[in-house]
Amino acid sequence: GIRDSAAIFNEIQVPVWSTAVTTGGAWHMNLFPEDINLPIACGKVLVRPGDIIMADDGGAIVVPPRLAPKIIEIAGERDEHEVFVRMRLREGGELNKYYPFNEEGLREYEEWLAAQE
Repeated sequence: GIRDSAAIFNEIQVPVWSTAVTTGGAWHMNLFPEDINLPIACGKVLVRPGDIIMADDGGAIVVPPRLAPKIIEIAGERDEHEVFVRMRLREGGELNKYYPFNEEGLREYEEWLAAQE
């Protein structure tokens, strides 16, 4: 858990992800690292030295460096898809046509992508 959440969120304004709030604090005997550059478990997820941590208001993920190029590619495709779907929904399109794509929705998306180039 975290302590002093009001100060963190309102004054310091740094992003924090926690499942609980605590009144306990850090004591001087807890402030010294036992070791560095070792794998750890954080929220039941393995984090290795060199891993990339990506986070936003929706949460945080751990990306091994070897997967970063593929993740970037997939994220870009996903972003394009979501831009298209939001546009179509604002125009009155049906969600079940685009999430997941049915045959007609996929054809519209591919045509839209081609027009963007």
